[in-house]
Amino acid sequence: MTLSEPQPPKATPAMLKGKEWKWTSWDSLEMNVGDVTLKEFMEYWKNEYGLEVTMLSFGVSMIFSFFANKTKLAERMPKKMSEIVEEIKKEKLPESQLFLVFEMVTEDEAGEDVDLPYVKYRFR
Repeated sequence: MTLSEPQPPKATPAMLKGKEWKWTSWDSLEMNVGDVTLKEFMEYWKNEYGLEVTMLSFGVSMIFSFFANKTKLAERMPKKMSEIVEEIKKEKLPESQLFLVFEMVTEDEAGEDVDLPYVKYRFR
């Protein structure tokens, strides 16, 4: 038998709105703005946190990346986030589902990467 003291989870620092925020794997960022378009989603992070989204994924599928096909990105920008996810999944989202989970890679205004936890996006 071994005795041990549990350790706190590792914290990752991030600068949000000019203040340092330390997050752990238990944290998430919540986005509750309704079912917005991909363009509006990107603008939200720019306006609210001063961050540019350079990559955005849903599960293993890439929704947006700075190096992606420009034609495909232009087609996706005016679409609602739920519509894009339905295209990726090739099935309708259940009426009872309220949230989608996204992973993002972002940059601050100085071009430095800002590590963030996953985004819990309420679309209904």
